[in-house]
Amino acid sequence: MVDFVIELPGGYSIIKMSGHEVKISPRINDVVFEEPTIPPKVIEVAWNDEHIISKQLNLVEDPKSNNGYKIPDEKHLFIGSLSLNRIKFLVPSSYSCILYLNVC
Repeated sequence: MVDFVIELPGGYSIIKMSGHEVKISPRINDVVFEEPTIPPKVIEVAWNDEHIISKQLNLVEDPKSNNGYKIPDEKHLFIGSLSLNRIKFLVPSSYSCILYLNVC
């Protein structure tokens, strides 16, 4: 079940599946998405017609759970840029975000 979808340029979408499952994936049609290009947990996004820039936390196994539940690893922050012209994911030196995802 999807909580929300936000359309991005280049056929990509931000998809929120649950509190921590927020990812960026190519959209195949109205209900089908490919594997995530930018995996969970995406917490901030900025974009234009050439790039999608994201700030994300990796998900790790919750040590307090025995059912495989994953939680954000607050110690490791990732920042990346997806070039829509080159289909390449890079880590930029700096960026500014324009969309804050309130998903916590």
